Amino acid sequence: MNREGTQSTVSPALPAPRYPRAWLLAAVLLVTLRGVALVLSVPAETVLTGDEPYYDALARTINATHTYVHKGEPDIHRPPGWPVTLATIYRFFGDSRRTVVACQTTFDALTIVLCGWLAGRLFGSRKAGLVAFLLALVWPPWLREARLMGTEPLFTTFTTLLLVAFYGFVMSPSWRTALLSGVVAGLSALVRPTGLVTLAGLGLGWLIQRRGRFLADVPRFLVMLLGVVLVVGPWTLRNYRVSHHVVPVAVGSGEQFYLGSVIETEGRWDHRTWWRLRDNAIREAEAAAGRPLDAFERDHVWMEHGLAIWRAHPAQSLWISIKRFWRLILLPVLGPGSAVVRFGFFAVLLVLYALALPRGFEGLRAGDHATRYAGILLVAVVFFVGVSSAIYTISRFLEPLRSVFLILAAGTLARPLARRRE
Repeated sequence: MNREGTQSTVSPALPAPRYPRAWLLAAVLLVTLRGVALVLSVPAETVLTGDEPYYDALARTINATHTYVHKGEPDIHRPPGWPVTLATIYRFFGDSRRTVVACQTTFDALTIVLCGWLAGRLFGSRKAGLVAFLLALVWPPWLREARLMGTEPLFTTFTTLLLVAFYGFVMSPSWRTALLSGVVAGLSALVRPTGLVTLAGLGLGWLIQRRGRFLADVPRFLVMLLGVVLVVGPWTLRNYRVSHHVVPVAVGSGEQFYLGSVIETEGRWDHRTWWRLRDNAIREAEAAAGRPLDAFERDHVWMEHGLAIWRAHPAQSLWISIKRFWRLILLPVLGPGSAVVRFGFFAVLLVLYALALPRGFEGLRAGDHATRYAGILLVAVVFFVGVSSAIYTISRFLEPLRSVFLILAAGTLARPLARRRE
């Protein structure tokens, strides 16, 4: 098989590309310069926004009391991955914004390297690896998120690690690679529960590529599930002890579903409208119950309000759902903010998809294992979008899996260079 992975030849793997030492040194320099630039782009102290106060409060409580409590209540609303990581950063490196951003850029550096590595292995081409590395290095949303104190950089790293681990499973479907994939998926879920959706999508892609040979995969997937349980199980038991409800990772789907169903905002994030509706729903429910609600009950109330909107306004809710799907895979081009940025990034996404999708569809038809993994990645993204668009409302929630498109696009961009020797 040629190094760019045409579908005419069947082989278990493409040759692993070797990178000149100068390339590796240049890669280290580039990710270091990127990190330094991002650290210097933020002041040492800034006002916390969005979910940052929540994570900051959890991290400080962890360090002060060694408990996972928010506002006096054992927290089951946020999984522990990022708050515990943030608490560790505070304890050993300090709590300035620049310190946190330095750690965020370190997570990004690993993501960028993994994107390059996986593209190189997937297409048997060091040029594809280089292109994927460079695309990930300058991908605008990752530059933005690294300057904040949210979960995105860490979750994106674990998501990309999962893509790499599952690639190892595809190339060698043993109990060891299955267990490793499950463990990595469990770790990603402890940062965001949707890490399990990514694993499910990869598994679905694998089954589709197996073309009906399912029975042999049952033991492997059971081992993969065991890996997830080994990581998530202790946290699930903790959640049951503090809430008396089975909460595998965290509650929150009801809140997200209600937010994405609000007629007044057409499912968009508008904190003034949303916070008023959200808090009013809880006040009414607590008044009816005659007592405060716990986190599980609050999330159930929000889910019921979202479902009530669907029952009362089915046609409008369906239209909002279509818009929500659009915002997840692309982004709203109409709305507040700079039109140049909105339409510019919209154009970038269209180009990225145009470059990536052909390699994914090619992977669905290919015979060799490595190139077929491109098809598995495509199935995983489609599955993730289908599941997540039911609750998530904006394109930033797809960013952790945008690495798939960067990797596949790198294969397309590197293909014209295949005439030259690697």
